[in-house]
Amino acid sequence: MEVGQGKFGKFGDNGILKASPTGKSADCPEENTLLPINEEEDVILIPSCQSFEYADGSLVKGVGVSNIQNIFVAAGIDNNGPFTHSFHLNITKSYFTMPKYWTNGKAANATATALHQANLVTKAWFLSNPNMLIYEWEKNIKSAMKVIGGDFSKNAPFPINNLAPYTEDWVWDKTDCST
Repeated sequence: MEVGQGKFGKFGDNGILKASPTGKSADCPEENTLLPINEEEDVILIPSCQSFEYADGSLVKGVGVSNIQNIFVAAGIDNNGPFTHSFHLNITKSYFTMPKYWTNGKAANATATALHQANLVTKAWFLSNPNMLIYEWEKNIKSAMKVIGGDFSKNAPFPINNLAPYTEDWVWDKTDCST
């Protein structure tokens, strides 16, 4: 969608964006198009379990994933007036491990869910800390993986020849890799 013109949105008394920005779509200029910012309901793409093709190592199962991407946006009002900040996350090489006794499908589903949870936690953090650093996301994904018995690293746990491309599912059409 190309936005030709639009409104930034409305702010509440506390400086938090209360109404999402709207714009005119080039395809349908007579109607406003809602442009959501960091609301739970604006999440329409979630990590796909198909990104996580685990292989058995000697002690754990591992997977390499290329180009994990996300965009975090914050808006509000400070002493200088309205502001927006965005952070474009792009992790070119990521490695995940899970217990060896887990099935590949269960490990893939759990990793996709952990990544989604880490994104949501980072998104919430970014709203009040709009000068995001990559370290916050990395802390959140490591924490989410630890909860399910796994880990995240930028270093391979054992030789992994090919990285799987990062893919996403529509939230209403989530893939189940355990079937």
